[in-house]
Amino acid sequence: MNIFKKIFNILVDPRLFFRYQNYNVRLTYYLFVKILLFPMIIGRKRLIKKLKPFELLNKISKKKGYEFYDNKDIINLTSSAIKEAEYFYKNRNFRRSKKKYFFSLFEKNEITQNSKILELAKNKNILNAVSNYLGIFPVLTNISLWYTPKNKSQMMTESQLFHLDHEDFKQVKCFVYCNNVNKTSGPLMIINKLKSIKTQLKINYKMNNHSKRILDEKKYFSENDIFHFIGKKGSMVLVDTSSCFHCGGRSISGDRLMLSFQYITPYAFVKNLYKKRLFKGILNNSDIFERNLSRF
Repeated sequence: MNIFKKIFNILVDPRLFFRYQNYNVRLTYYLFVKILLFPMIIGRKRLIKKLKPFELLNKISKKKGYEFYDNKDIINLTSSAIKEAEYFYKNRNFRRSKKKYFFSLFEKNEITQNSKILELAKNKNILNAVSNYLGIFPVLTNISLWYTPKNKSQMMTESQLFHLDHEDFKQVKCFVYCNNVNKTSGPLMIINKLKSIKTQLKINYKMNNHSKRILDEKKYFSENDIFHFIGKKGSMVLVDTSSCFHCGGRSISGDRLMLSFQYITPYAFVKNLYKKRLFKGILNNSDIFERNLSRF
């Protein structure tokens, strides 16, 4: 039944076909749609110029595909959102989740206009860094809070294995630690963009269910290839999860509580599927930035 549903969805929205293909096919789609949607892209590019110059955050490296931030200004920037995240954590029965290695701690409809977490997700400093990297003002499609408990099991599955995210050819996810995280408490692990592209081309990597996860990571990545996002409470990383192989949740000592925001482009593979995920109801429609954050 799922196969017929997928075929139907692809017939209705052909872009869904491209999200599961190899690097070159996805790149071809990406370049073609950028030409096709050029008038809309111009308007969104102009928004970048209206954002304030870089103040708190360095630009995301185009070669690495990620950037790590842990200075005092970042800790102060994220502190209010973390307090709200801690409230959700303390008031959730996360043990009911089907997945034992991580738990989602709130639903989209629990985010309100006064939410400090939402305030951080639409912060102009973050939007500036994301927009500069993507080359276009983004769309905010997900706000999540993940809890990873201590798990001594060495069995790795799903997002614990290196993979790429298939929603877009390029996207940026913002991850914020709500507690101190060391190398054994499930840090996010990232392979830089250049190494990831070489690996994709080498193995003809596709984002379908059969080949999305890298099962034999030591065959392709050395320890020196892996950036471990180790940081104190309030530290943050911006990473292109569609271009950089990544994984997490491998906690063998200690817990991890982490906020996550997803920013994609208006020409993403999942544009039609993700329209229901937009935050139109709680973002300020009179503000030009917030209005564009909540629409494709």
